[in-house]
Amino acid sequence: MLIDLREQLMAVLPDLGQQPGYDGKAIDSHSTGQVDSKSGRCSDPDADWGHHETTGVNTKTGTPWKKVKNWFG
Repeated sequence: MLIDLREQLMAVLPDLGQQPGYDGKAIDSHSTGQVDSKSGRCSDPDADWGHHETTGVNTKTGTPWKKVKNWFG
């Protein structure tokens, strides 16, 4: 059934699957992100720094706000 559905989608959307998709969920890592001076590598080479900003305006005061979240994972 899934193969048939995929083929039907490909007939309607020929570019389907050309652009990779990703999930925006941050996954924590037990690594600190620090590079070992001897090996020159991090303890989790697949992990990287993530950064997410959310901005808005306070409806009561009209002042802008920004929330910044950084993580390594």
